[in-house]
Amino acid sequence: MNDPKREAKRKEALRQGEVIMLILITINAVELWLALGIKYQTVMMATMAFLALVDVLFILVYYMHLERVFSNKEDHS
Repeated sequence: MNDPKREAKRKEALRQGEVIMLILITINAVELWLALGIKYQTVMMATMAFLALVDVLFILVYYMHLERVFSNKEDHS
């Protein structure tokens, strides 16, 4: 049988994953828009590097669960 608490947790994690995916898509769309719109190479590269870093941080924290690597708690769920 499905545990209601576990099912709610699963749905919450799925919803969070969907929101993070939309954020990543938005960041990539902004990167593309900036790459096509900024004329100065230095400004474009700095902005693109910053947005890529934000992208990487979202992926590390929300998809690769970086906080679990540094926690003492063992969670096998």
